[in-house]
Amino acid sequence: MRPTLQTLPLEIITMIFTHLPISSLPACLRTSRFIHSAIKESLELQYALEKDKAGVEDNRFDRSKPSISEKLNLLKEREDAWKTFNYKFMRELEGFELPKSDMFNVIADTIFVGRDDPRNPKLTSALKFARLPVDSEEPMAWETLDVGKSIITFGAALEEHDLIALACYRSPSREGIDIILRRLSTQSKHPYAQKNIIPVCNLELEQLLADVNVEDIKPWVSIDICGENLIICVECYNLEPLMKSIYILNWKTGEMKFKPIKDMNCPNVIFLRHDIFVKMQFTNDRPFSEVIMETYHLPQSPLTGEDDLIPFVHLGFPELREYVEVTGTRCRGDPSPKDPLSIRPLGSQYGLSQQRPFCNRAEDSLLITYSFVMHRDKLLDIVQPYLPPVTNSFPAHRTDPTSTTSAQIPSTHLVTDNGSEDSAGSDTDDEMLTEDSVSEIEVPLLSWSQWGPHNTRWIENGHGDFFRDIYPTSGGRFVIPYPQADDVQRYLYWDILQVMDFGKGRVRDAIATWRNDGTSSGQEENGNWELVTAPTVLNQNENNPFNETIRSYLPYTHTISKEEFRICAQFLDEERVMFLGEENSCSMLYFG
Repeated sequence: MRPTLQTLPLEIITMIFTHLPISSLPACLRTSRFIHSAIKESLELQYALEKDKAGVEDNRFDRSKPSISEKLNLLKEREDAWKTFNYKFMRELEGFELPKSDMFNVIADTIFVGRDDPRNPKLTSALKFARLPVDSEEPMAWETLDVGKSIITFGAALEEHDLIALACYRSPSREGIDIILRRLSTQSKHPYAQKNIIPVCNLELEQLLADVNVEDIKPWVSIDICGENLIICVECYNLEPLMKSIYILNWKTGEMKFKPIKDMNCPNVIFLRHDIFVKMQFTNDRPFSEVIMETYHLPQSPLTGEDDLIPFVHLGFPELREYVEVTGTRCRGDPSPKDPLSIRPLGSQYGLSQQRPFCNRAEDSLLITYSFVMHRDKLLDIVQPYLPPVTNSFPAHRTDPTSTTSAQIPSTHLVTDNGSEDSAGSDTDDEMLTEDSVSEIEVPLLSWSQWGPHNTRWIENGHGDFFRDIYPTSGGRFVIPYPQADDVQRYLYWDILQVMDFGKGRVRDAIATWRNDGTSSGQEENGNWELVTAPTVLNQNENNPFNETIRSYLPYTHTISKEEFRICAQFLDEERVMFLGEENSCSMLYFG
């Protein structure tokens, strides 16, 4: 008898389906009763489907080695807890003291808090950190990282490199900013870094020219790390326009990869992948201001640091109303992507939690900036066709190799210090450019209507306006205060939390359920859950800064807590919501 699919052992059928893209399994479920039953009976395939729905991947640093059945149950329990806002426990984080600098953050299951300098409370003398608890009775063990200098800010790549980077004043006179690199698990010099102290910029000359006292130097600094790339944004309002730059370096060699990007108007960047990042840029030229999103590609090292980095595509925004000015923008997205060639077991020392068998996928994570959200991988899909085929001998991974769009832009975006354009990968001879012509290189511009409406969601505050603050994200979720109609003027304290979930798998599942039973919302224990597919519409009025009605269509689900909380500010990771309450306390809701 000739063998058929139905005569094969279940183990062989499971093995076949594990080699298919996970996204194809839902379609396979509908092909026949036999295949439907085979997939449903396989714990391995069910776990793969649940991971795809939740936007997570296996934590390869997990040492507990739970069974597939245990991992599947843990993941389902956590997803249900988030959907219903039914957290496992609530507790205060003992030992938390909010510094006067407001320096605190949560990275990879670890909370970091600045320690005020007793000699000058305006400065941060060290960084306290502790593992966040996964049990209501688990004690917190705080450690202190002290490098002997005043800390301005910090960034970290714990999962990838066990790395923390501290931006510090070079000396008490604040004549410059240095980056100090440490391996967090041992607080020692990082073994991959050739230079553990990297000078970034000098402030001494700028202080003299601007006639500013040392005590008045208050730079805004941010650090983003991905792969070998470390990007520092420095902005000094009282030294402007002398101190407003982005520095890009290879943290392993300690060398600058490009000349600083001057006149930047965004205090931080977002990596789309380890070699592509975006930043917001705006110009306030009265009567009309302009906002765009610039996209940059970072070639592999070695580079000389003498080249100008030029964006390869711009994403446009709607036109602003007359005399409307942009005062600033920030952007966030967690987790950050990783360079697959640079991940080492070193990251397991203080990277992902050893008690969590899965973690959020960077490509499925949510990006938030300028009061709207979108998916990281979707934004990457939009900009990738505009990548030059080769940049500085670094082949670009293009989504559409036959795209004619890329032929409309230069084959390279590196311009050397002497004005010549690097023609790596180009069929033309080297072309000499003047310094002035560097800024005149045409960069493709996609209008808002070409890329924005169906890939984004503008976040309203419930009163005809959109949120002005940038809230922390984790995977496809972020948490914001839920607006109350009878409390329009309140700002410091909000009682109800709203979890907005843009996770593609979860939203896809909710839409499929809605189409099957015709419902879009339901009452859940300890919270309200709803699927939102209708567009957000910002009409032309005094609250809308744009010169047109704005519509955005990215679907999401949201859960509103029925329990009330006293909150000054909130932040989250993939297991918890944390918020600052009264008297500088910090509380945590644990979802699993």
